[in-house]
Amino acid sequence: MIAEKNSDKILQAITCNGKLQEKCLERDCSYCSKRKIKYHTCNKNDSIKYYQWVDKKLEVEIKGKKRIVNKVMKEEIETTKNGLVSAFEKQLLKFTCHVCNIKHQYRSIKFIKENLKS
Repeated sequence: MIAEKNSDKILQAITCNGKLQEKCLERDCSYCSKRKIKYHTCNKNDSIKYYQWVDKKLEVEIKGKKRIVNKVMKEEIETTKNGLVSAFEKQLLKFTCHVCNIKHQYRSIKFIKENLKS
């Protein structure tokens, strides 16, 4: 449905020159904030299946006692192609914020290390 084959290519497609600056990743850049992923033309109402990791609460018995535990499980989801695009767009926004946080943390750690007093 999209031409980009991995997350790096997706980020390059929606940011200024693929430089992954904080403003761009936070979608605050005046130049690239409106950039969107280009989707191939297809019937948006066609059904499609995909897998997603989800948190599930399960009741299990441990040493004779019933307990509720959280498990992360891979779940098959069936939706329309339009529904998949909507879910992808929501996850993409979270992902760009995640990458921005990582870049900021690495930059902060590097600054601290460079400015340590011996």
